[in-house]
Amino acid sequence: MSVIDEQSARRAEARAAQLAESLPYIPGPFVPGSFSVGQRDTHHFDIFAERRPGYVQWFYSENPDTVAYPMRDGGKERAFAIRGEPGEIYLRDERWDYTRPFPRPSLEFPSVECAMLWVVTALMTGAA
Repeated sequence: MSVIDEQSARRAEARAAQLAESLPYIPGPFVPGSFSVGQRDTHHFDIFAERRPGYVQWFYSENPDTVAYPMRDGGKERAFAIRGEPGEIYLRDERWDYTRPFPRPSLEFPSVECAMLWVVTALMTGAA
C-alpha cells in the first residue's frame, strides 16, 4: 500500500469517526444553555455561545472530499459581535445555521445596553 493510500484511509477513518459522534441538525429554535461576553474595547463586545448541533454533518455534505480534524458538534463560536459608537451601535449575528446563510443584515441600536438585551433575549429563548 502506498503512502497516499494510507493517508486517504486514515482520513476516511477520521471522517467516519467524526460523523459517528456528530449530532443531527434539528430545525427550529436553539437555546445554547450558556454564553459569555468578552469586551475588547469601548463599544466593542463579542458574545460566545455553543454552536447549533449538526455542523459536522452539514460541513461534510458541502465538502465531500475534505477532512477537517478535529471537528465536533457543540463547540463554542462567536455568536454575536457588537460594534459602533455611542448612538450608532451595530449588532452582527454570526451564529452558524445553514438555513440562514451569510451575509446577514446588521441590526442597529441606540446603545450597547439595548443590543445586549436583544442578544440575551435571543440566546435565552431561541427567538431569533
